[in-house]
Amino acid sequence: MKLADLGSGAGLPGLVLAILLPQIRVVLVEPMARRTRFLEECVRELGLGNVAVRRGRAEELVGEIRADVVTARAVAGLDRLAVLASGLARPGGLVLAIKGASAEAELEHARPVLRQLGATGAEIVIAGGGLLDQPATVVRFRTRRTAP
Repeated sequence: MKLADLGSGAGLPGLVLAILLPQIRVVLVEPMARRTRFLEECVRELGLGNVAVRRGRAEELVGEIRADVVTARAVAGLDRLAVLASGLARPGGLVLAIKGASAEAELEHARPVLRQLGATGAEIVIAGGGLLDQPATVVRFRTRRTAP
């Protein structure tokens, strides 16, 4: 299984998932050089053989990365993020967009884009409810099952 963390920044959630799930391959996608250097150093220091760091924008990597799961945190509004993440996912791939209090409004605003992309099952999921003081709000959807 391959997971792409779009706009990985400081490595959240990509590095954490790579540590917790050593059986999956993780690609940290980040356009900024200083952040990719930081991520490469973290990968080296943590000895994470299941992680690759790719410098570039999602638009530049369409078709090069075909992930089963794409995660994103604080990248863009959901309407734009859906387009970016869909370009990195395999057909039928899962997109997990970590959002805050605006998740419901963003999802409603993004519904036309999601329909145009052929995305299915768009919903809001609360992760960590009952376990964390501040659970994560995640928008989850699947990409189009076949190539357009």
